[in-house]
Amino acid sequence: MDYVPAEMLWLLTIIRIPTLLNSERASVLRATFLAAVACTLFIPAVYNAADPILGGRNHAGVVLVVTVMAGFLAIPHRYYPGYL
Repeated sequence: MDYVPAEMLWLLTIIRIPTLLNSERASVLRATFLAAVACTLFIPAVYNAADPILGGRNHAGVVLVVTVMAGFLAIPHRYYPGYL
């Protein structure tokens, strides 16, 4: 059941690939990609497998937090006035 949200985000990312060349809509693709990466790392089995590869204790957690924050920052300011 942990995989369903990650799968949905990856599906949304794949669906949004045609917007990559459209500068006004590409930011949503970047945000969904970063959210999909973060959601995938949030799965315990993936987290536990990725952590030793990334170099040790809780490095996967750092990557997870950075991708979440980068996903929020990928959304342009015009969508959320007063956000930043």
